Amino acid sequence: MTVNSGSECGGTFGAGGRIVFKRLYLVTRPQHGTVALREGGHYHYVSAAGYRGSDSFMLRVCGSVNGHDRCANLQYAVSVE
Repeated sequence: MTVNSGSECGGTFGAGGRIVFKRLYLVTRPQHGTVALREGGHYHYVSAAGYRGSDSFMLRVCGSVNGHDRCANLQYAVSVE
């Protein structure tokens, strides 16, 4: 993802069909910004003011499929301009 220095971007994890969303975790924090997790699977990344370059963070999303709990780690690469 690309974000302007000092700006925010984010997304939402949802579910559909037989998938039930359960929880979102922050696994690895970014070095040049912050990540806020909000109820309902929402996340927002904010870069440090004045920083330009690359950053990254990892989220873990967990849910249930047909009664079986599953989780996946998602690595985000951020380009701060």
